[in-house]
Parts: sequence; structure tokens; C-alpha cells
Amino acid sequence: MRQFEPFDISVLGAGNHVWVSAQSQLGSVFGVARPRPVWRLTPEAATAADWLTMLVRQAHRITDEAGIVGRALNDLVLGEPAIANLFGQTRGVAAAAGAQLLVRVLAAPQDVSAWPWELLLDPQQPGRFLTMARDVHLVRAGRSRTYPVRDAVIDPPLNVLLVMSSPLIADPSETETPFDLWAEKRSLLSTLRPLVDRGLLNVVVEDRPTIERLRERMCAERRGFHVVHYLGHANPYGLRLQQRGGRARLVHSHDFATLLQQMPDLRLAVFAGCETARAPAGALDAPDRYSTADVCVRDACPMVVGMQAVLPFGTERIFTKFFYEALTAGQTVAQALRLARLAIADDNAKLLNWAVPSLFVGGSEPGPLMDPAARATPPPPRRHLALKLGIRQRELRFISRLTQIREAVDMLSGHTSLRLLVVIGPPETGKTSLLDRAIEELDDGVASLFISAKRLLAAEDPVLELAKVVAERIDASGSVSATKQARLDSGAWWERLLEDLARVPFALVIDDGDVLRRKSGPAKHLADALSLITMRRGCARLAIIATDEVSVLTAPLGPGEARTIRLQALSWDEVWQWIRRNLPVLTRIDKTELCGYYAKLPHLEQWERLAEEIADRGITDDMPDIVRQIAGTVSAPGSTGEAAPPLFGGERTTPRVESLVSPHVLRVAVAGKRSVRKAEQFAERMTRSAAEHHVAGRMAGGSNSDRSLSLAELLVIRTPFYDRSAPSAQEVAQWVATAQDAGANVILVDFEDTGPSARWDALVRRALAENRLIIAVGRAPAYPAWCGDVLTIGAENTGDETKPELVGAGGTDEDALWQDAVDVLEAAILVWAADRNLKAHDLRRVLIDTAADRRIDLEAALVHVRSQVLLDALEWGPLELAELLAETGMKPDLVVPLLERLRAERKVKKTGVERYENPDSLHSEYKRLCMQQVGRVDEKEFERLGERVGALALRRRFTADEPTALWNTGDDGRRLIALVIIRARPDLGTADIVVDGIAEPRSALEQLLALQVAHGMIDTMSTQDLARLRAAVRAAQSHGRSVELGDTRSQLAAELADRLPKVEVEGEVA
Repeated sequence: MRQFEPFDISVLGAGNHVWVSAQSQLGSVFGVARPRPVWRLTPEAATAADWLTMLVRQAHRITDEAGIVGRALNDLVLGEPAIANLFGQTRGVAAAAGAQLLVRVLAAPQDVSAWPWELLLDPQQPGRFLTMARDVHLVRAGRSRTYPVRDAVIDPPLNVLLVMSSPLIADPSETETPFDLWAEKRSLLSTLRPLVDRGLLNVVVEDRPTIERLRERMCAERRGFHVVHYLGHANPYGLRLQQRGGRARLVHSHDFATLLQQMPDLRLAVFAGCETARAPAGALDAPDRYSTADVCVRDACPMVVGMQAVLPFGTERIFTKFFYEALTAGQTVAQALRLARLAIADDNAKLLNWAVPSLFVGGSEPGPLMDPAARATPPPPRRHLALKLGIRQRELRFISRLTQIREAVDMLSGHTSLRLLVVIGPPETGKTSLLDRAIEELDDGVASLFISAKRLLAAEDPVLELAKVVAERIDASGSVSATKQARLDSGAWWERLLEDLARVPFALVIDDGDVLRRKSGPAKHLADALSLITMRRGCARLAIIATDEVSVLTAPLGPGEARTIRLQALSWDEVWQWIRRNLPVLTRIDKTELCGYYAKLPHLEQWERLAEEIADRGITDDMPDIVRQIAGTVSAPGSTGEAAPPLFGGERTTPRVESLVSPHVLRVAVAGKRSVRKAEQFAERMTRSAAEHHVAGRMAGGSNSDRSLSLAELLVIRTPFYDRSAPSAQEVAQWVATAQDAGANVILVDFEDTGPSARWDALVRRALAENRLIIAVGRAPAYPAWCGDVLTIGAENTGDETKPELVGAGGTDEDALWQDAVDVLEAAILVWAADRNLKAHDLRRVLIDTAADRRIDLEAALVHVRSQVLLDALEWGPLELAELLAETGMKPDLVVPLLERLRAERKVKKTGVERYENPDSLHSEYKRLCMQQVGRVDEKEFERLGERVGALALRRRFTADEPTALWNTGDDGRRLIALVIIRARPDLGTADIVVDGIAEPRSALEQLLALQVAHGMIDTMSTQDLARLRAAVRAAQSHGRSVELGDTRSQLAAELADRLPKVEVEGEVA
């Protein structure tokens, strides 16, 4: 019995008319001239195709306009009585034969083909669409076919190549929306898992689809692929695959079709990418102007499913589930597509998403792919090799970091030479969630353990506790049997287990890694045990989650052995991208307007509630009130209520109370008569400005008590201007002191005290010592604006060459000058947020140096700071683009233009496809130094290296424990680097390093540096340390051998001895 009764319709546009023909086995009607439809739709949509795209993109519910489009198409085709009669007769014959009516529409040129033919109405039931009728299938007919038809059914499993593409968006002008590739991959595989477990499907995933990798996949599959399913970015010209470095590469439709020709058993291609069923705009009948679906059905594959618009991910999941369930059950492709449409339509959303997929056929009927009677053989069950202890996992809703997860997966899977990965960032930036997701993406056969360092330290012997769990994982892997403890102590047993791990692919993830920085006790023993993993070649990899660098583990490792991933708070662009993909109803609101709500809505649950409100009510004038209501229903961190899940997902492994003042969040205080009751407006302004300048995070403050994902927080401190416009100088000074006590990093004051004041000088000195920036308005010489270290914004002509440092565009007008001052405050916040390692005086200098004619230039300041961050990251050696993105935490659309700018300035050079190097880097200088014998290093040559290290130290690129970690490695060169760091930053030094370097130097240069460092640290040493230092100096002076730099060292030692006081230690005079 045949399955289909064909009914072919051709619609050919020519000028103002359309020529319609129809044919079946019962007869034919040719060349009926019909007027073109007139689309009476919304003003925003010029054509029916544009209308459908807008409707789906913004999640509008089905309205009467869908019926208008359907009736227009019906009038065009079935409005001709001869065609309508032939359609009815053919439908009756199909019903009598127990077959399905197969309506094949061939439409040309491309503007006619782009009409939404899936909205044709059913003549028997005008309120129903023809594609939903149980006895009719509507498909698009290919215009030509260049290959033989293959219609034999396939024995299970059905081999599916799942191609997922979300390349780096490196060009700010690119409009594609990056998506959570890992979430979609997991969702699709979870949906298809029952079919895979039954042996009906074999799914191979390619999530880095370069042309080369796709060819490798095709060659590696023994039986070849029967289905290619593409999920990713596309446009009417082709698919956006990837280059080797991760950037996008547009592969034109005909080139991709040529690639598909390498699979002779290919029966079906499913393109879930954007607009793969639409031809390029303005296309006529040029061969290279067909849609991707048209081209592939012509050149490579007998059946192709393309999309007329961007299919939302929720709809994509429903489509995939029901489509493949029906295919593997032996249903025809046409029937599987109809079942998927019905499932989408029954999703209670009342959307038109079901009309987006279009099925193209190339001369064959859309019959079944698999033989339902054939027996399937289930694959062997997968072993679960991941163990996660103590992690708190929230729901899977999550805004992922594609580049960072990819780096983590590569490293933990053992695909790189890296041995250690450190994921750092402020609280609630998704560090735990990122590695939780990475573990789930590891290759089969990689055992893993996720555990908190705090959990281990709660045990009597943390190393023994770790060894027990690791031994369990080794046994579970099935590769080897773990060594038994027997009579070995924990340290000895751990070393034996490391021998076992050398043969076992293993990923160990340690959360709460900040505790490993403790210099003694169980934490140090645990850190020492973990460092042994990084000292060995093998299959084991270690990842640490912390809020800052863990130098005790990273310092001993060389280039290419350790990698840092820095996470920042969400930028508005990331939130917007997530909204576009997951909550399309919110795109009815302008992006700029929606950005203002980010200041109040940091949680994913809140955005979902807002989307529900808009879907129910539409966009109304009371939107700000709705947003305030939604913002007020979520508990703030630290409250007794349960907080909504943040946009990153779960973060903590065990409940803990965070500090009320996070060092990663800038705290801002503002006082002036024009700032009263403006906290909410200021927070919204700062959030918008951060979005405009691509700075991560949001401004929190005012009535909003939720500090989640903040770049800055406006402190709620009652100002003396609250109830009067002219407070006294004493009241304002007291407010500044209160703001400093509250931890304010940036303080803006609009107040002028006419005379010098010791009080103001003391406040400014305190701000400088505590790394705080004070910004003041100065219309004329007054205080605090005229204090030396205050950043002053004022009128241009004040008679003082040094003040103000910045001038406003509004002259002396008070309102205009206040706005200028807020601009300076805005710049200070955003620039400091872009690099939190800056010190307040460095920030002040950057804002002054990058100003144009003494007027603040925020963009120039951001470019300067971001460029320096990139150069500092490259100080440690060449990095590929993806590695540089992970290291800096910056987005590709910011990094790539900056790299091109630095290349033009010859500060960076490109050494590979996407590999960048700083030719004058610390890495290069250090490499040259290590090739020489340290004792014979030329002092001037080393000083060049020392200058670079010192500059990095002053820019706070080293953590407090890094010099100690470098010193303890025992490597001669790294000991020298540690001393140079301390010379630039004496606050990072310890007496142990100085005493050791003077008394027991590895080289003359080391002793020289240690003496220089001692001069800088002497005033901060304790009495006992001074006694030890004096003894070390005496030992150095009494050393008789002649070495290089001896005169200089002798002089430094003599000067140091003169500065050292006589101190008593244990009853003796030292």
C-alpha cells in the first residue's frame, strides 16, 4: 500500500501577477494568472516573511493576522475553482486508498518561496491550518536534484551527527546572539537518551565544527551518518561554523552541501539554525541565492528541514524530542514533522512557532527512515565516573561562559599540557557552576571528584580523607586497582596513589580553595599534597575554585602548565543575549530601556516573571511599577528568606555567610545638594552606562537592597544635604569620615570650604593611605577640591595651573558642573571596575592622562586600562585567543579590536592562527635570563627584567603570598623574581625571605637584591626580625670570598648595619 498521494502545486511570480499550476494523477491545471496577495499586516513587517519572523522573535501570540495570511494564500491557490476541485478529488482518492495527501509546493522566485506556505488553511475546515490536518502533509519541493534517490529503510541504530556551533563573537558589529551551547547540548542529549539507550539512535556530537573536524567525524563513522542535525548560528547565505581559533567562519550553503556529499547514506538534514529556509534578501534566481535548505536538497540530501525564522530553544527541544521519537518508531518523516508541530502547538503558549519548520523534498517522498520491525541492539551501559561531594546544585537554568567552559573541559579531559586550572572571581559569578558543568562534559572514561577544601579540612587528617575518596574513584574507573593504605601514613599513601593516577584519566576539582593559602597547619599540608599532582606528568588534572590567586600552587609551575580563568559579574550584553534566546517576549521592549531594569533585577527568576507579565498584559505605562514589585519580592542575600537563583546558577558548596562588604565590589558615596533622593536614578544611570561601555555588572543601591552581581554599590549614608542645602564644613567633613569608615572606595563631594583645613588634609591623607579616591567639585580655589590628591572637576579658568585637573563643559554653572562631576564619578567607577587591581592614585592618573583637553574621556580611559590588562596577561608568555579571554575575563568583541590596535602599535604580535605574544614581555626576558648562569648575569640586563616585574607589582598583578611561593620553589631564577617583586612592593615581603637571601644567597645578585629589599622593609620589621636581619648582615660582611657586585653589596650591607638599631633578643645584645 502506498503511503502518499501526491498533489503538486507550482506558484511562479512574474511582475504583478502569480502563475499558479496544480497536478495530480487525476488531472492538471496549468498557468492560471492570479494577482499577488496584499499583506495587510503590522507596519513593522513589509512582507509576510518579515511578519512571521517578528512574530516568532518577540513571542507574540497567534492573532487574527495568521488567519489573514492563511486566507490570502488560500485565495491565491485554491481560489481558482479548477484547482480547488482537483484538490478535493485527489484528497478523496487518498482517503479511499488509506494514504496521506502529500501537497508539494514549488514556489519561485525567492520572494514567493519565502511566503509562509505552512499557514495555508484547510478548505474542509477553514479555522484549521492545512499542515495540522490529520490526512494532509504540506512540504516544499526542491527545484532540482543532482544525485540518485535513496529510499531504502535503515536498520537501527540511526546514526545522527549533531553539529553545534556558537563561535566567538569577535566583531562588535556582528548581530548573532551567542547561546549556551553546553546547556543545549545537554538538553538535546538528555531528550534523545532513551532512544540511544534502546539502540535506536547513535548520536555523535561535534561542538567545535571547523571544516576539518567535520571531515574527521564523517570519516570516523564506520556506517556513515544517516542524519545531520545542525544547531547554531546561520543566516540566509549559509552556516556560521568555526575557525581553528574559535572565531566564526561563514560557510556558504553550496560549500556545506559539498561537504554533505561525502556521506553517501545521508537521508535527512535538519537545520535548526536561524532562517535556513529563507533566501538572502532581494535574491532572484541566481544559483548562489537559494536558501540553505534549497541548496542542500538540490545537491546533497533528499530531505531537508529548514527554519523560516529563529526557532526559540524551548521550541527546539520540543521539536527534537517528538521528531526523533517518531522517526525511530518507523513513522514517515512527514508524519514525524507533523507530530512535532502538534507538540509545539500544544505547549499552551499559543505561539506560531509550529509554523517555522519547513520540510524540503528533492524528488523522493518523505517516507520512513527506519524499519520498525528491525531489532535494535542496546549499547553497553555507561559507567558513571563523577563524584560530587557537598556541592549545592540549583536548577539547570544558567548563563554559561562558552569560552571558559571550553577551556575547562579541554584541560580536565587531558587534551592540553596544562596540569593546574584555577578559576577565580568574586562571589556569585558562577565559579562552582562553571566547573560543575565542565565535569558533566568530560570525555567518557574520565573519572572525576568534586569536593570542598573546607570539607577536607573538617577531617582530622585532610590528606587521608582526600586519599580515601581518590582511591575509591581509581577503583571505580576500572583502569587500575588503587594501592591499599596498609601501614602507610597519609602522605606516603597519597604518593602511592599518585603513581596509580599516572595511568588513570582523572579530574580533581577543589572548591573553597582560598583556605589553601594558609601558611601553616592542615591547610598547608593539604596544599602540599595537591601540589604533588601538578609536579607529575600523567593523566591527572587539578582544578581549584577561589576568589583570588592560589600562588602556593601556581608559582612552582612553568608556562604552559597552569591556567587561570577569571570570571566577572554578568555584563548587560550577556543578559540581553540570554533574554533574546530564552525569553523572546521581552524583546518587545527596546534593549536600552530594558537595560535600566537590570539595576533592579539581577535574578533569572525575576526576568521570567517580567516576561510572564508582558505576555499577559502587553507593554503598558506601569512597567516601572511592575519591575519594582518584582524586585521587591526576592529576598536579598543575608536575609532570612530563600534568595532566588542568580543568573549563573548555584555557587556555594556549603552554606556560608559572606562578608557584608565584598572587596570585589566598589563602594560609592555621594554628597551634594543635587544628589538628594536620587539614588535609584543614579543606579539606573550607572547600569546603563556600564552596558554601553561593556563593563560587567550592575549598580546596586538606593531602595534596592540586593547586591547580587554588582560592579558597584551606592552606600546609603544620610548626607548633611538631606534636609538643608548649606551644611557646615564640619558636618560635611564628618560625612566624608563616615563614608570612609563604611568602606567607600570612591567619594564625590560637592562642597567648598573657603580656607585651608587640617581636617580636610587629614581626610585626604587617610583616603590615600586606604586606597580611596575623593572627587570634589571646585569652581574656585576651595577645599577639599584644592587638596593635592583630590581629583577636582571645575571651571577652566581658576588662575591655578594645577587645579582643577579636569574641567567641565558647563563652565561655572552649578547644575552643569554637577553633571560634569557625575560624569567623572561614572568614569572613575567604570574604569576601576574594569581593573580592580588599580590603586586609587593610579586611577586618578589614568583619568587625567587620558582626558582630552582636560575633559574626561571615558572611552579612552577604558581602552588604556583594558589594553594594559591584555599586555600584563601576555607578560607570562604567548596565549591563544581563547586562553587570553579566559585569563582576562574579557569578552571577545572587546579583546579582538584591542589586540589589533596593539598590533598596529607593535606592542603585540600574532604568531599563529589566533596566538598572540608580547615581544618585550617578562616571559621573554626571563627566558633569556634562565639560559645563563645566574651568578654571571649582567646587572644591567637583570635590571631590565626587574623593571618589568616591578611595574607589574605596582599594578598589583601579584598576590600577597606569591613572592613566598616563588621563593619556596627553590628555583634560582624564581627566587630573584620574588625579591624584585618585594623591592617594588615591600608590603608583600617577609623577613624570612630577606634573611635567607642575605645569609644564604644562591648568587651574588640574589644577595644584592635581598640587601636592597631589606632597606625598604626595615621600618616595618618586628624586634625579633630586626635581630635576625642584623645577624644575617654580620654574616654577609664577614664572608671573605670575592664575588661579582661585591663593592655594591658591601656598601649596602654597611649602610644597612648603620640603620639597624641594637635590639635585645633572649637576654643578649644583638
